[in-house]
Amino acid sequence: YWRDTRNFGIRVQDGVMKLGEEVLYKAGVNCYNLFNQCFADGYSSKKAKETLDILADYGVGVVRFNCGGYGMGYIGDYFAQKTAYVNLLRGIAEYAETLEIGLIPSFFWLYHAVPDYYDEPLRAWGNADSKTVAFLQDYTEEIVTALKDYKAIFAWEFGNEFNLSCDLPNAAENVPALPANSKRETRTEEDFLSAVDVQFALTKFSETISRIDDTGRMITSGNATLRPSQYNQLHHNTWAQDSVLEYKKITGTFTPDGVDAVCEHVYFTSQKTFGRELTLAEYLQYATANAKALNKAYFVGEWGGGSSEDRSYYSEIGNAFVEAGVQLALLWNFNAVEGSVEYSFSADTTRGKMLLSVLADMNAAYEAKY
Repeated sequence: YWRDTRNFGIRVQDGVMKLGEEVLYKAGVNCYNLFNQCFADGYSSKKAKETLDILADYGVGVVRFNCGGYGMGYIGDYFAQKTAYVNLLRGIAEYAETLEIGLIPSFFWLYHAVPDYYDEPLRAWGNADSKTVAFLQDYTEEIVTALKDYKAIFAWEFGNEFNLSCDLPNAAENVPALPANSKRETRTEEDFLSAVDVQFALTKFSETISRIDDTGRMITSGNATLRPSQYNQLHHNTWAQDSVLEYKKITGTFTPDGVDAVCEHVYFTSQKTFGRELTLAEYLQYATANAKALNKAYFVGEWGGGSSEDRSYYSEIGNAFVEAGVQLALLWNFNAVEGSVEYSFSADTTRGKMLLSVLADMNAAYEAKY
């Protein structure tokens, strides 16, 4: 792939991820602050490169990261330091390419950061005339234009776990506080984010990318595992558990045309779903079949977490992904400085070395099985 001049990034064909001409099976990591850890250093790429060097030493080949900051503050920094900001991203992509590490930038991490910056309701994500959607399109165009010619860019991701904040029956109790500089008096029902808003934003995201990047790179949502009641939340404002058919329908809502992969963040070994307790292996049978029926790939964008030092716990989950044919599974969260991001691990602790060895075992198992 790395010497192939024709193919750029992961492509999804008939619901199957391919890297170049090969079907992809890979375990990698999240590195939430790969990019934004560099902001305080004058947009120097030094820390990012050091992080990538460590990951390369451990054979990690895919890294998902936050392609921005966390709260709304980074947006002002982006406008004020746009050249340095974009050049930093280019430098990271260029260096990752020399190490043959693929990157998945996640564009809009915190669901309320952009609306808060523009002092708009959270449902502005679904309003074509909002400043939020205008920024979505402009920022996406800027970053995709800068990065599309790097083979290290494996996929484009919209955001992080927007679905968890959608259509909550108790939404009034769960909206974030208004930013201190807001001119609005209070949150209103226009701040109760809905799946239809996220669907609209995802469509705008994929349309913007497709207009600029003609390589066919995978586009994904960044969603968490859908809530077991996600369909009923949207359509009936209840926590009633979805049926298998309703799960398929709501997955389609959160993975509209133009989005190639069903993304879930899997943090359980068993969970009550479809009205009964399912093991992870059982759940993955439904999830992968559901994605296939929608002609989408299935992507586990996060898994692991916690602080356990029990290798068997992580190995069991990793083996379930391998056996289910999950093509891409990214462990949360590698950080060169352990603990500065929740549930993070580094390469210089016993737990970190254990987790990196679990990934190595997963990749060996993928290679042997597929």
